[in-house]
Amino acid sequence: SSYLLASDLSSGINAEYGEEAGDAVIIFRVAEHPQFSRKGSHLYTEREISLSEAITGLQMPLETLDGRKLWVRSSDTISPGCIRCIEGEGMPVPTMHQRHIGYGNLYIKFMVVFPDRLDRETCERLKEVMPATSRPLDIDRSREDVEEARLRDYDPTSQPSYGQDESEDEYDGPPGVQCVQQ
Repeated sequence: SSYLLASDLSSGINAEYGEEAGDAVIIFRVAEHPQFSRKGSHLYTEREISLSEAITGLQMPLETLDGRKLWVRSSDTISPGCIRCIEGEGMPVPTMHQRHIGYGNLYIKFMVVFPDRLDRETCERLKEVMPATSRPLDIDRSREDVEEARLRDYDPTSQPSYGQDESEDEYDGPPGVQCVQQ
């Protein structure tokens, strides 16, 4: 990002060189930060959390840009891709007359890391404590018109195109999960 600072230098600072006074223009280039991005006075970051933390609550440290340590806690369930806010932990909100009038917010997008595999015992324990599926399972699997279909990992590099137009967009998976406002 670049920021422009302009000032009217009508005091004749260049008069000793025989030149007319004018504006000084200073351009600041702001370097990218490895953990935070900025939009106005708000800061944005992403953090990975475990599936256990997403379901049961989380506690994690977070270092701010000015070196302070925040202890972030939540007892709410956090969905993958959910964005939560810490008010007043962004950048200063500038004004023309004062140094600043407050601070923007810090937004954290949570990326939930799922385990690669679970053993059978853990799966059975999870089924006991987690809510059952909301989809009806009233299907007679013995009927002739019912076939079993198994899911497998999707790898677009190993799939033949079968005459598919190469210009078509590849399937990148389902749309992101949205958080419910609380």
